[in-house]
Amino acid sequence: MPPSLFIRFWPGLALLSACSHLPADLSTFSHPPAPSSASLESAEDRAKPRKIILLESPRHLQTESVYPPMMTRQKLVWGGDGMEWHMRFPSRRYAYATFVLKRPIDLASYRNEMRLVFRIRPARLAGFLSIALLDRPVSGPPALSDVWLLDVAPPSGDGWTTVSIPLSSFPSGTLADAMAAEADVETPAGIHRDLDWSRIQEIRFVSQGGRIPSEDILVRDLRIQRL
Repeated sequence: MPPSLFIRFWPGLALLSACSHLPADLSTFSHPPAPSSASLESAEDRAKPRKIILLESPRHLQTESVYPPMMTRQKLVWGGDGMEWHMRFPSRRYAYATFVLKRPIDLASYRNEMRLVFRIRPARLAGFLSIALLDRPVSGPPALSDVWLLDVAPPSGDGWTTVSIPLSSFPSGTLADAMAAEADVETPAGIHRDLDWSRIQEIRFVSQGGRIPSEDILVRDLRIQRL
């Protein structure tokens, strides 16, 4: 077939053939585009969770409790916006409200990269409380590590405030027996041990016995997320 007929019936092929002989510096794709920021993340970083919702469903709850049982109140309510934690503490004595997850959360690799975040109302009562993480060892009592909300939350107002606490702010040396934290109980020798960050299973709000008003406190959006 004459070359003219070939070009007439197959113009695209002739153009492709002609383009293949262009110099490399004139090629449209001679320099590949720069990678996106997402592709610069290592496989290890992409495997790390960005957010862990705590107690997203009642199916994740193992048990809940309060201390002292006749004076402290709590209620866990699930709705369209997730879980809302209601609690009320007695004044002038040690008390807590707590829940235990069915399965422990492994945060050992994320302690320096993630934070505990939640919303609390009223903001003015946050300073009376601390929030604690507890582990669940294979044997023996759990360890407890807590952070005072007075150091991390605005202590005024009746509305909501957001609290954000880096996991690295939780101390490693903890009380294995939470009851020993009562002001009138002497801490037994040898009760301290490091928190096992690979087996975090319990979240607890603690009132250390200050003159906290007897009002309902609400907590929402309890989660662990990247810094």
